[in-house]
Amino acid sequence: MKEKLYTIPVNEAFQADCSCPLCEIRKKLDKDATDYMMGPSYMEGDIRMETNKVGFCKEHYEKMYKMKNRLGLALMCDTHIQEIVKHLRTEGDSLKMVKKGLFSKAPKDKPKLNAFLNNISDNCYICNKINYNFDRYLDTVFFLWEKEPSFRDLVAKSQGFCFEHFSLLLDKGRENLSAEAYNDLVDLILPKEADMLEALEKDVAWFIDKNDYQHKDDPWGTARDAVERAVKTLSGLETE
Repeated sequence: MKEKLYTIPVNEAFQADCSCPLCEIRKKLDKDATDYMMGPSYMEGDIRMETNKVGFCKEHYEKMYKMKNRLGLALMCDTHIQEIVKHLRTEGDSLKMVKKGLFSKAPKDKPKLNAFLNNISDNCYICNKINYNFDRYLDTVFFLWEKEPSFRDLVAKSQGFCFEHFSLLLDKGRENLSAEAYNDLVDLILPKEADMLEALEKDVAWFIDKNDYQHKDDPWGTARDAVERAVKTLSGLETE
């Protein structure tokens, strides 16, 4: 099968020497989206309209701040704050409760201002972009699994997956693959994941034993970074 634009990042991630190919895909999407956000995109009117409405999460504010483009970040913050102030000044009355005699009653529907503020709290323009593209790449994973035998070889040679993405593959695979293709996926990745976790547990156990003075002179083997690898596998968190 000739590689196409949407299959290349998936194949590259599964060819990489990494603990989870799906983490590699998501990490690249995150970097590309953040770089794009702090590039010329902040001058594009349609993008600024969206960022004005939802803003960014704490993680991506931090990443953008560290990129040292203070002018770009200032421009996005400026119009985002303007949007918030506009809603605060025009929709404040929607928050007020209805008074009936001695009792006050909250409105049945969520007040307009509450909905706007909650949307900001629960959303991030960059996260939304990453999630949308990650879902497309996940669809590509299942497409390649079903249609391209050579991709199955790549999955077979991979190290395994972090726990979050292993679970995601099993959940989404059931929805997207035929019964035969899904069963083949389970037969491949389930024992691979169990083997990987079993080896990881042994390293973690040896790391624990190495902290006992009786084993202080014994070789570390592959256990020196066992805690970092365990955290990455169980949570997807990249430790420094």
